[in-house]
Amino acid sequence: MRLAPYIRVLSVFLPRLKDLPREKQLQAYELLSDGIAEDIRRLMSAQK
Repeated sequence: MRLAPYIRVLSVFLPRLKDLPREKQLQAYELLSDGIAEDIRRLMSAQK
């Protein structure tokens, strides 16, 4: 699995999240983690 796309996304968005209220930060982190988890599931099923 290639991590470069995720690293680029995180390097752009994580600094922007620090200025958000805590609840919005948590929502953004959940969306990011859900998206990454979905990509991993898709990649794993494609390799079967």
